Amino acid sequence: MKLSKSMDQVFCIMTMLYTQKADVPISSVTIHHRLRDSSPSYISKILRKLVVSGLINSVSGNNGGFTLAKNPEEINLLDIVEAVEGKIDTYPDSDLIHTVFSDYHEFAESGIHTITSAFRNADKEYANYLYSQKLSVLVEQVIGKERTTIIDWNEA
Repeated sequence: MKLSKSMDQVFCIMTMLYTQKADVPISSVTIHHRLRDSSPSYISKILRKLVVSGLINSVSGNNGGFTLAKNPEEINLLDIVEAVEGKIDTYPDSDLIHTVFSDYHEFAESGIHTITSAFRNADKEYANYLYSQKLSVLVEQVIGKERTTIIDWNEA
């Protein structure tokens, strides 16, 4: 499974929001400017997904923009991935096994069950690992704990 290009953009957005001065929303203009190689409408769609998922807040008004909706210690990679990519489901059961082995129905059913179970278990392992990875820890590993929440991206 390969995540979409959106994830790179989402991690940049979430890091900006994590390091933003407290109680100062980052304007959409600032976010679009920072992600300059990305389509503004595409970034708006990503921001909307993050708002709908409850990871970020949209603040209206002249000094509006976006803020984290949760404490960064409560946000994990699974939340972020599922907000943008949807639930982790790596096996695309296209019903081909039934078609190819239609004259061996019993084996086809057993094969489908075995393969889907294997992928479902792998998806659970992947989801559990992503769940264990907290946004706060990851950002602090990159920039250091003492440097977090000190930037006003609107002025940077």
